[in-house]
Amino acid sequence: MLAARPRPGVVGGLVVALAIGLAACRGGDAVELRRWSVAGEVVDAPGDVVLPAHLALAGHRGTYTLSTRVEVPPAWRGRALTLVIADPQARATLVVDGAAAPATDATRAELYRGVGPAGWRVPADATADGVLDLELTVAHRWTQSAWWNTAPLLVAGDDTPAAAVRVLVFNHYVAIAALIALAQLGLTGFGIYLVDRRRRGYLWLGVQSVAAAYYPLFVLGWSQPLVGVYDAPVLAGALVVAITASIWFTHAIFEQRSPSRLWLLLAAASVAVFAWFHDPFVATQISGPVTIGVVIVLTGYQLVVCARLAWTHPDRLTARFQFASWVALAVCMPPDLLHWLGQPAALDGARPASAGLLSFALCLSLLLSRRHILALKGEAEHLDAAERQRAQVEQLNVELRRQVAERSTQLFAALAIAGGKSGQAPELRAGELVQGRYEVVRELGRGGMGIVYEVERIADRRHFALKLTHELHGTALARLAREALIASKIHHPNVVGVVDVDVSATGFLYVVMELVDGTSLKALAPRHGDAAWALPLLAQIADGLDALHQAGVVHRDLKPANLLVTGGRGDAAVKITDFGVSRPLPGGPVDDEASESGRRTAAAVFDGEITETVRGAAAADGDADRGSEAARLGAEPVGFGPEPTADTVGLGAFGVAPRPLTAGLTRTGFLVGTPAYIAPEAMDGQAGLSPAADMFAFGVIAWELITGGRPFERPPVLSLLGGGTPPELPSLASRWDGAVPEVVALVDRCLSYEPAIRPTAAAAAIALAPWRAARRPARAS
Repeated sequence: MLAARPRPGVVGGLVVALAIGLAACRGGDAVELRRWSVAGEVVDAPGDVVLPAHLALAGHRGTYTLSTRVEVPPAWRGRALTLVIADPQARATLVVDGAAAPATDATRAELYRGVGPAGWRVPADATADGVLDLELTVAHRWTQSAWWNTAPLLVAGDDTPAAAVRVLVFNHYVAIAALIALAQLGLTGFGIYLVDRRRRGYLWLGVQSVAAAYYPLFVLGWSQPLVGVYDAPVLAGALVVAITASIWFTHAIFEQRSPSRLWLLLAAASVAVFAWFHDPFVATQISGPVTIGVVIVLTGYQLVVCARLAWTHPDRLTARFQFASWVALAVCMPPDLLHWLGQPAALDGARPASAGLLSFALCLSLLLSRRHILALKGEAEHLDAAERQRAQVEQLNVELRRQVAERSTQLFAALAIAGGKSGQAPELRAGELVQGRYEVVRELGRGGMGIVYEVERIADRRHFALKLTHELHGTALARLAREALIASKIHHPNVVGVVDVDVSATGFLYVVMELVDGTSLKALAPRHGDAAWALPLLAQIADGLDALHQAGVVHRDLKPANLLVTGGRGDAAVKITDFGVSRPLPGGPVDDEASESGRRTAAAVFDGEITETVRGAAAADGDADRGSEAARLGAEPVGFGPEPTADTVGLGAFGVAPRPLTAGLTRTGFLVGTPAYIAPEAMDGQAGLSPAADMFAFGVIAWELITGGRPFERPPVLSLLGGGTPPELPSLASRWDGAVPEVVALVDRCLSYEPAIRPTAAAAAIALAPWRAARRPARAS
């Protein structure tokens, strides 16, 4: 079955039905006391009067009396009775047979006008003789205190007449409900606007609701303690402000053209009139008709606009909620408007406009609920679209990384073979364009092997780092291409990502990488020794190193200079960079994902690269520690392995004819890396190439960051190169006050001279997980 949708027209029907039902309701039997005599200091012409009536009184403060003699019905004689005024407009006291009668409800002394219904007890002994002499003393404080819209009623016992029931329901219970509904609606409107200032319509909703809430506040009499005898002109101003704000709300919420500013001028002029004629004996005669005229005009405008929207707006149901709110208000307003014009009371003084305002607030609540539901639905659709787009972007990123890796593999193989050609790469200047895709911003740094520039991608104005080599010979370019190949295969927040790799029109190879806004861990040497700062960083380094090893890559030059740090204490993030001398493990994911011909080529070239000169790497990187250690080795490197044999390489996929391969990217017999971080097994050549070598470097870095010093005076690899034995390493606990046993055990194992004893990067990441920094670095795209 289909669920029935709410019909806004039902709300107006319910209001009308409520009014008819209350009009027909009956209370206890009552005797209407219509004939009275009026006298007093403010009475212009004392005499008899028939109620309901408007008395002719002076326009100033004072009192007057209404007196009458009543014949008590025989059935009521000897019984207690109650005198009830359904809709009193003034405060009054009752005297029965010369004695003051107690009021049924206490009246607050600060109130200047009556709030009905009002009643007084007539004692049983006063009714025994069948005749009552009644005298009402009335305080004349404003114009309407001379208005008697209903005649007083005499009822038996505690019975409540029907007129009083209607007044009690509309002027009290319904008014309270309308006040609460409008206040809640106003707070909602203001709250939404304060959260999002672009949603101006909700500001107008708040203004109209809070201003309209003053009417039930007035009917309840609760406005009197706030503004005293001036609550009538304040009411007039609040109603005009409310309806004017409602016009702007309607236009804003349904995205209509802004209404004419003439409405604001009309409202301002009306408020000025209310402020000028604020005297309580003048306000009703002047402010009443002006308010009614403005209310009728603005309400008519709203009915016309909302009716048009209800049948033409794309969201007709929401528009019909708005239209229903104004229909309900228009149906319930006439009795209240007639009262302010001094006409006879249609419902014995009941104010059904409060019911109209309650219906108005309920319709607007339905309107807001529907808009919220539609917004949630639209947000869900937006999230679905965003998720689909994210999946597409991720797929594009995967494809981009595959293409970058494939291009890097091809360039690496081709350039390694063309190792004899040489030349100098051009120096780029700020503002220069590279391939029409990147604009050079500035130079970030340079070393012996290459230069790094900050560039801006033209397509989206994002900034990246562009790296190129000093020399254009095949071997140097192949190293750069290999670095791009390895980095493109690693997608991890703690590893610097590669965005692009290409050859410019002028012939130089460049690699575009993620730009890290931070500094190297080496430059942060003054902070070394702060374990609380170091442990979260070590946890992230272990995470990134685990990603490298899972991809089948050994970094081979892990050191503080190749670890970039962003953020501050508590949110510092680390990224591993510089894969110029990194190597994929044979059969690993990086090695396996290359094309068949490219894989054979890369394997042949990698087989030719066993080691790298310490001296050359030190000069290239500008690392003083490594350079000084290289100097100790002398001018000539110390060889320890055999020369690679010649091989032939299939380059059909690259359009290059097969040719003998006589040299790799690095020379045989030379160590790769910085001596202080090189594992002892590196002396075994390619046989010593494993992730455990990186874990030795990780242990040295951990020792430095935690203690502020190194675990040895002379690197073990230099002792071995010199023909000696490596030094015995002390436990981290001997240099760390307040040492954590788990961390000590981890670092001591990392520094073991036996590779099999060292933990994996994954194990180190798990051990350091409790100290992992909360913030993770973002990836480039």
